[in-house]
Parts: sequence; C-alpha cells; structure tokens
Amino acid sequence: MASRPMCGEVHANVPRSASLVIPHPEVRGDSRASKDALAVVQAVQRVRTAFLALALTLLAATPAAACQCFNFSRAEIVQRADIVFEGTVAVVTLARGQLQATIDVTRLEKGPDVTSLTLLTPASSAACGIPLQVTQRVVIAARRDGPFWRTDLCMALGLRPAPLVPNR
Repeated sequence: MASRPMCGEVHANVPRSASLVIPHPEVRGDSRASKDALAVVQAVQRVRTAFLALALTLLAATPAAACQCFNFSRAEIVQRADIVFEGTVAVVTLARGQLQATIDVTRLEKGPDVTSLTLLTPASSAACGIPLQVTQRVVIAARRDGPFWRTDLCMALGLRPAPLVPNR
C-alpha cells in the first residue's frame, strides 16, 4: 500500500509542471472547508499554468517582418537608380516569391531608351514588394539585374491605382 503524501509534498501521479500541493492535514477530509480549500488551490494552479503558457507564447512569438525604407529624397533615389520611368503595367506573374511585371514605358527620365521592360519586385509588401496590378500607372526607379530590372517600395516614386473596369 502506497503511503499518502505529507503536507507540502508533491503528488507522484501529477506531472511536475502542474504539480498539486497536498493541503495541510487540518483541511484534508470530507468537511466543506477542506473541499473549498482544495478547490481554491486547484484554481490558483490553473491560473498559474495559464499565465505561464501565455508568457511563454509571448516570449516565443517572433516580431513581424516589415518593410523599412530610409528617408531618401527623390533626387537620391534617382541618383542610385539605373533607370527611372513612367509606364503602365501590362502583365503581372508570380514566380519564386517575386512579382514579374512587363511594363510599357511612356516616359523615360533616366536610363537606356526602352519602350517596354521586365521588372522584378518581391511578392510580399513585408519584403518591400510593390503590389503591381495590370493597367496600373507607375513611376519607378529600378536597378539593372541581368536581363531584368529590380525595384521595391523604397524606389517607387509614384503608384496610381489601376482604373476600375466595370463588369460586362
């Protein structure tokens, strides 16, 4: 026959993280006072366990990633760019976490003489991607990356929403 735990001892059947302290012998028994005392002890332990779980959840949570741009002037952005243009988004596709957009250039401010170009930007705005939409008018500074041009929200000089086209 197993011995009963002494006052203040931890129950052997209960996991250590949720251990239950046995009440003092005066509150053990069948009296209403001992049942109330045991209920209070159990309630306190549930609250403690919930608080610890919440604290661990908050500590384990990673901060959300967010796009952070330095406060460069328009002149500084243009100086750092290989091309600066105004155009209309013709096609947008998603591949490998990147938006790839074909843009018809309507006005060139800096860079090689092009009428159309392929622009890459991160797909996520948290990674500073530009949410490009077909028919959207844009003014963008970009840097050369092989056959493509790369840009992000930090180099977007002007974005106008795509015009609404009524459903027919």
